[in-house]
Amino acid sequence: MPATKKKCESLACNKHFWATRSDAMYCSEKCRAQVRSENAKFKCPVIPQSGIPGITYNRLTNKWTARWKEKYIGSFKTIEEAHKLLKEVQGENI
Repeated sequence: MPATKKKCESLACNKHFWATRSDAMYCSEKCRAQVRSENAKFKCPVIPQSGIPGITYNRLTNKWTARWKEKYIGSFKTIEEAHKLLKEVQGENI
């Protein structure tokens, strides 16, 4: 297969190179590594886990949400507040 002239996908480099493979995207391993490190900066943030059934974290409000049997109990700033109220509601409904 003959080599074809392509443009490097790295925005910092952006130069033309001869690619011997059809799936080549970067002119060198240095450009490939640079793009990978740039992409690593934009990973999705980790969502906190409560470890308690019925308590989840809402990223839009930055609060902990408590639910019991498909019913909304409330949103709280701390997981301790959410857990305390969830225990109270569970105690009433047993």
